[in-house]
Amino acid sequence: MRATPATRNHTSSARRIVDVGVVSVVAACLVAVFAAAPAVAAPAGGPVPSGFEPASVSFISADDGWVLGSAPCSNPVCTSIVRTTDGGRTWAGVPAPTEKLSTDGRDGLDGLRFADANDGYAFGDALWVTHDGGATWQQSTLPGTGSRFAVQLAAYNGFVYALIAPTAPIASSGQLYRSPVGSETWTSVLTVASAVPANLGLDVQGDDVWVLAPGPSSTLYHSADDGATWSHSTEPCAGDFAVGPSASYTALGCASDPGAGSATKTVSVSTDGGQTFAATAASPPRGGVSLSLAVAQPGTLVVASASGASFLYATFDGGATWQTVLDSTTGGQAWHDLGFTTAQQGVAIEGDPATPPSQLWMTRDGGHFWQPITFATGPAVRLAGSDRYGTAVATSQAEFPSGGAGAVVLARGDQYADALVGAPLAASKNAPLLLTTGSQLPAVTKAELQRVLATGSTVYVLGGTSAVPASVATQLTGLGYTVVRYGGATRYATAVDVADALGDPTTVLLATGDNFPDALAAGPAAAKSGGVVLLTAGLAMAAETSAYLNVHGTTVYAIGGPAATADPAAVALVGSDRYATAVTVAAKFFSAPTTVGVATGENFPDALSGGAFLAHLGAPLVLADTNAVPTNTASYLQSAASSLTAADLFGGSAVLSAGVQTAIGAAIG
Repeated sequence: MRATPATRNHTSSARRIVDVGVVSVVAACLVAVFAAAPAVAAPAGGPVPSGFEPASVSFISADDGWVLGSAPCSNPVCTSIVRTTDGGRTWAGVPAPTEKLSTDGRDGLDGLRFADANDGYAFGDALWVTHDGGATWQQSTLPGTGSRFAVQLAAYNGFVYALIAPTAPIASSGQLYRSPVGSETWTSVLTVASAVPANLGLDVQGDDVWVLAPGPSSTLYHSADDGATWSHSTEPCAGDFAVGPSASYTALGCASDPGAGSATKTVSVSTDGGQTFAATAASPPRGGVSLSLAVAQPGTLVVASASGASFLYATFDGGATWQTVLDSTTGGQAWHDLGFTTAQQGVAIEGDPATPPSQLWMTRDGGHFWQPITFATGPAVRLAGSDRYGTAVATSQAEFPSGGAGAVVLARGDQYADALVGAPLAASKNAPLLLTTGSQLPAVTKAELQRVLATGSTVYVLGGTSAVPASVATQLTGLGYTVVRYGGATRYATAVDVADALGDPTTVLLATGDNFPDALAAGPAAAKSGGVVLLTAGLAMAAETSAYLNVHGTTVYAIGGPAATADPAAVALVGSDRYATAVTVAAKFFSAPTTVGVATGENFPDALSGGAFLAHLGAPLVLADTNAVPTNTASYLQSAASSLTAADLFGGSAVLSAGVQTAIGAAIG
């Protein structure tokens, strides 16, 4: 990562004077910068522009961040900025400079960096600054002379650094300038000889500043006193580098021998501030011909690469092993602004607005799981991963952002039968519901288990060994967990096993076990009423379910037409279709809800974990189509709007479109 997008801010320390004297500093070239244009202001906190595509991201804390991008408009300049104050859960449109975005890194704005909550910089072949958190932007002047552009910009420890390169066809050097944050008074602190100054890299940690000059013999320049004096060392290859979170830990990544959409990649690590490097024991996978690098903490590194597809690779053991943590389906888009705000939270942008789509990705668990971020304005918020397993992880992280779950409920992700009854169990155990394949734990599920649940705790497995094999249970015990399995000979018996584990519930919600929509809506309602979900064999009563009801004196509700046919004596909650049935259940069991969950009615995986999430919140689940909000669902949301303050959508835009998200937000106000 050549310029840390996620700026870590520390209180300025006393300046250390280290006279290494190896590189001569271009000193005392003081540039006084004056306003070149009036301030640009616009109302803050408006909606995110429709069709917003991200280009550059900057977070100053786990909660506070800005994204520079563009959106379709009728004006010559369509540059936009959005801001979050809750870690990317919701976003608002804020003012932006009246400068176009770059298409080649040299003809417009190319990056965005905030030093703190007030001071921000949009840069490229121009420089715009804000000193009021982005409420107004003012055009400033790039430091230096001649035709030039800002290659990188980084802020730390009360200073902002701008790495400037000339745009002349033949260039011989780049220049590093420094200014106190908030003043735009620039001093030249380093001149770096380079045949291609556009490829220079920059990183800053505290008083330490690094500039990498790639070439046949790459040179890493290092200052330990905010650029006052410099040393340099020759590095093993030309590539990207990253530092952090301590100044002594430096990683250098290089790619070579590109061919057939792949490249040999090497990562080397220094623990002495870049003086000496040692290659990691293993190398990242070959997929992709480009490489950028970020450090979450010593031993945890993430590499971004792209060719015919876009990948994120990570090591969590100092390079002994690597794993693919994201294989994006977008296909071959370049990566920008890969970096970490904290040891747990990182960001990256895939793609560019000039060739949409582009996508902001975020990790909240140190790089194991990366979640696509949608720029939601208002109450409708999306919880989604790159697949069903990732969506379950995203939902778990939203529910337990700091870990501390009481247990985990684990179910098969490609079969719904056993998982349909999991929501009341998850609520009773203070547990998220995570998903597994039929052969082994997905990497994202394993990582989330270890994040959210302390070793020695219990994982409740839904289904017999034909659904969740013994090999998965062995994995769980190997991770230090106790495994309790609820798995009968049939799906109906598994549901009874779960009901027995929950004691003697006073309420039973019956739903068909031959399909998923009615049981999905029943899960949060059963938890709300202190009840359980049992299954019918379609239009007939399953023997296991009948035996349970004969023993337990309970109030029985039949959710949906098949269950009502199977048990005519039950209280029928039946709509004209699956969407209307879900609405009927919501209206019956949830009085004046403040939150509602929405999942697709066309498939089941996202609603499984979503149902457990809603069961904890005491909130209903309603259903929508991929590209439309059914009339019954829309009417329910409008009727409950006086109490609703939030809606959680489960799944990506492929299962619930951006239009559905907008319509749901509009319905509840």
